[in-house]
Amino acid sequence: MKKILFTLFICFYTCISMYAGGLKGTIKDKEGTSLGFVTLYVKEIGTGTTANENGQYEINLPNGSYTVVFQLMGYETQIHNVTIGTEFLALDIIMSLQSNMLKEVTITASKEYLAYTIMRKAIAKAKYHTQQLDSYSATVYTKGTGQLKDYPWLLKKEMKKEGIEKDRVFITESVSHVEYTRPNTFKEKVISVHSDGNDNNTSPNEYIFGSFYSPEIAQTISPLSPTIVLNI
Repeated sequence: MKKILFTLFICFYTCISMYAGGLKGTIKDKEGTSLGFVTLYVKEIGTGTTANENGQYEINLPNGSYTVVFQLMGYETQIHNVTIGTEFLALDIIMSLQSNMLKEVTITASKEYLAYTIMRKAIAKAKYHTQQLDSYSATVYTKGTGQLKDYPWLLKKEMKKEGIEKDRVFITESVSHVEYTRPNTFKEKVISVHSDGNDNNTSPNEYIFGSFYSPEIAQTISPLSPTIVLNI
């Protein structure tokens, strides 16, 4: 029994000795300000640690030689080779701001913005893109809102009778299964509907069934409408 305990003690002591050392220190910038949350990565063990908010770090390492990488966004990466013994090695780091050199850009005068040329090309190919999809099906959740801003005074009594108030916001939510077949056939199976108020004009289905490649969507001019070309 004593022999077993002695063996266990030796093993335990050996393990402690192997991990008794490590690396610790503080990380600052050139002005002496502590840099928090710097990443410390030890290549040989494939892991590391992170400095605390005060720039202090500490990591346990067994005896040996290591390559340690210190990284923080906006600062130059530092790589240090260290040798760890039975005690902690103190290594304080001073990090420098990273300077990025951008490529030289030449700006020349032009008759119009490049964006106008891009839009014209997109509009010219709108018909082509509408022919790329033959059909699809999807489960759609929609939420529409509407607000009655004003109405003729002659309808005031009728509106009040119907419980419709001026400036009231109406909300409609629905879940539907939608099927589309080219060129413009839509089928909708309503699964559930929730409506807050008596107004039924808040459905966003016109946008779901429409296409931004079309000249109009939901009675609104599409961003790819050919009429835009005339205005730019």
